Amino acid sequence: MGGPWAGEPTLVANADGRLERGIIGGATALYCVWQAAPGGDFGDWQGRGGDWETNIAPGAATNADGRLELFTTGAAGAAWHRCQDALWGRIRPRTTTGGTR
Repeated sequence: MGGPWAGEPTLVANADGRLERGIIGGATALYCVWQAAPGGDFGDWQGRGGDWETNIAPGAATNADGRLELFTTGAAGAAWHRCQDALWGRIRPRTTTGGTR
């Protein structure tokens, strides 16, 4: 996969069968990469920002309408969420779902 990764990756299938990986990088930022077509090659890693806990893998799922949902834990212990704004749409900015250590 390349890169200075600080955590374990997560893997989820998009609505059309393409796979998407998410991982926490060495600078505690979230990075994602996805296939151009089902069974095809992966593109380049894209930084999604943030200050994520490095020893906890992000969680990912596809919701009922096919949009990707991503959950991570921030460095302060709060749960954070990102999702697509529409099927095949952009990833929304992260929002907290609360919680602390």
